[in-house]
Amino acid sequence: MELRPVPTSGLEPILDLLGNLGYSSQFQGTIRGISGEDHRFDIVARKDRYRIVIIVIPSSNYNSIETEMVKLRAKAYDCAPDLGIVIFPSEASQKLRDLSDFYRFALIEGTNPRNMEEGLRKALLSIE
Repeated sequence: MELRPVPTSGLEPILDLLGNLGYSSQFQGTIRGISGEDHRFDIVARKDRYRIVIIVIPSSNYNSIETEMVKLRAKAYDCAPDLGIVIFPSEASQKLRDLSDFYRFALIEGTNPRNMEEGLRKALLSIE
């Protein structure tokens, strides 16, 4: 999946929260998959034995959500992270919610940083 540049300014609250919770995070991080390929994600976070991948799907990619999600699922399958998180910076459609659920990704939606932080905390509780 070709990743488009994601501005770090919108992700600062997420990066800060991950750091406060003891995760080391890398913006535009990579994880090597079982296939030997390196896969890039918007954020890769690690803590103890846990590996988390986060991708942001811009609202402007609304028409290609299915394709983005299928590609993301393939990358995540190869890398086998403990948690995959999709951030959609506006209200997500039912289609995106259904795909996130089907592919077992935590979905964090909305433009409010406080809601995004709450969504991230909730997602992290599912693995800790």
